[in-house]
Amino acid sequence: MSVDLGTGDGNAVLRAARAEPAWLHVGIDAVAEGMTAASGRAHRERLENALFVRAAAEALPPELAGCAARMTVVLPWRSLLRIVAAPDAEALAGIRRLCGPGALFRAVVAYSPERDARTWRELGLEPGVVDERSLAKGYASAGFTLLGVRDCTKQEFAALGTAWARRLARSPGRMAWVLTAIAAEAHSMKA
Repeated sequence: MSVDLGTGDGNAVLRAARAEPAWLHVGIDAVAEGMTAASGRAHRERLENALFVRAAAEALPPELAGCAARMTVVLPWRSLLRIVAAPDAEALAGIRRLCGPGALFRAVVAYSPERDARTWRELGLEPGVVDERSLAKGYASAGFTLLGVRDCTKQEFAALGTAWARRLARSPGRMAWVLTAIAAEAHSMKA
């Protein structure tokens, strides 16, 4: 199963469901209205491998525990940004619970000096700074092994293919990073 957390309009789930029919693709977002159109398209197209769930990242459905082999978080904002970039170890551990051992976790985080500095400060983040050492420690306490943080290329950013990514790409001076982690084996996770 592949999970797109903070899926927004759900279009990434639809693209993935069409491209990988053998996988179940789940889009999770705290705002159900954003996923309504994608859910309707999935029904009309008979995409039985696309599922949409309304849930906050801080309260993910326990029924999905251990099911994800892949987890993506693309361009998170507000609480989800805090969870993956600060990181909020308790909420991140909730995300880890959805992942099976060895599941790949990938997040793309973006920052604009002109538009996002205040929000980053409000979330307890240093504006425009992604500290790999702090991330590694926070991810480890949540049951992940951080594989690395790297700059997201303009081509990768454009390939995200979301309306939000297209909008953000027009923002001058925007920086973006890709965070990659692996879910630790269940027996080595800290409670």
